[in-house]
Amino acid sequence: MEYGKDNIRVNAIAPGSIATGRPSGVELSGAPQRFIRDIPLPRRGAPDDIAGMAILLSAPAGEYITGQTITVDGGMTIKGADGVTEGFDMAAAYVAKENAGRPVSD
Repeated sequence: MEYGKDNIRVNAIAPGSIATGRPSGVELSGAPQRFIRDIPLPRRGAPDDIAGMAILLSAPAGEYITGQTITVDGGMTIKGADGVTEGFDMAAAYVAKENAGRPVSD
């Protein structure tokens, strides 16, 4: 609040599941489709989705937005208070199961 008088806005972007490069040796076959079905907008986010929110916040259209954490997760948070946590736990559990016993390369 003390920065507002100097026209400084402070916001945060909280991304959901974003499709980015993954470490070599980590396979995600199967889990993504089950995970994606649970996302109200049924796809994983893209880096451009996060970039778009950053552009909005820094553009004139975002000049009156401050003190906010904006979630960009395809609607996972509207599934319930802990919908995001459940989704991430499911994806993490599947990845762990799929990669159990496999060597992970650097």
